Amino acid sequence: MKKHMKSNNDNALLVRSISYFVALAHNLSYTETAVQLGISQPALTQQIKRLEEIVGTPLFSLEGKKIHLTDSGEIFLRAAQKVNGVFAEANDEIKLIREHSHDVINIGVISAMPANVLVDFIVKFRKNHPSVDFNIKSILRHSLRFQLESDSTDILVLYLPDNSFAGLSKYRTNRISKSEMLLVSPFKINNGNKVTLDEIHDYNWVGYPKGYYMDQIITEQCHDSNIFVPRYSARFSQVENILTYGKKTKSIAAIPDTCLPFVKDGSYIYEFNPVIKFDVAIVYRTSKLKVPIINKCLNEFDLYLHQKDYLTRLKELVREDT
Repeated sequence: MKKHMKSNNDNALLVRSISYFVALAHNLSYTETAVQLGISQPALTQQIKRLEEIVGTPLFSLEGKKIHLTDSGEIFLRAAQKVNGVFAEANDEIKLIREHSHDVINIGVISAMPANVLVDFIVKFRKNHPSVDFNIKSILRHSLRFQLESDSTDILVLYLPDNSFAGLSKYRTNRISKSEMLLVSPFKINNGNKVTLDEIHDYNWVGYPKGYYMDQIITEQCHDSNIFVPRYSARFSQVENILTYGKKTKSIAAIPDTCLPFVKDGSYIYEFNPVIKFDVAIVYRTSKLKVPIINKCLNEFDLYLHQKDYLTRLKELVREDT
């Protein structure tokens, strides 16, 4: 009996170690991964070392202060992702055959995206489905794919394009709204309604934290145009703080047009030339459609946006809250 219990414990530890390995392989940072998983860094290091002992070869290499996957690590990552996919799909199948008296839908929203529309939809959805609870959490870009593969998130609300899900048939994408980047300035920059990055990159900037989708879009656009990345005097995760700081310090900010309802009177709004376009979308594993309550939620959300589009709803909801 003791031998059997030890075997079960070893199997559980192995599954946990594989999950930790996948998260670390995505982040390539022990510190970020430990925070994401809610464990200490020494505990994470111990789990990875234990996994490497089982596999019999190093899975990560250290170059300076940065870690990288070894060739063996790359091979193991592909296998681990398949294993996680099998577990996640099995979990979905179990949800189908299990008697539910209480359902929970886990939704991840990429950091800095306004959640007003989502909150409004959930309020309306629960009036018809009071037994369904929602768990809404803010997700950083580097952990998007891990959230779906580990089955800790059923549906992601995010900005696209994002290479995290490129070419993967097991994920389905539904566009919520077309969107573009806009420049908000407390002062007049020119007599038109458009600006170029070359024209404004020497100005004082305020923006989103490094690693956020909006920050990376501006960085990529600067690199593509052979322009130095702007210097930010401050970075905030909430658009309200970005706009307040910009107004008080005469700093400009690039924000998505989905955040335009938060801009106060007296600010100057400019489009970028060329236009910086992207989509607001939801992403989920195709197997989630087999779960009745999630399928119903997705269908009713489509109907909700068909009755009134995303940007119109957002403007109305922000106006109601102010």
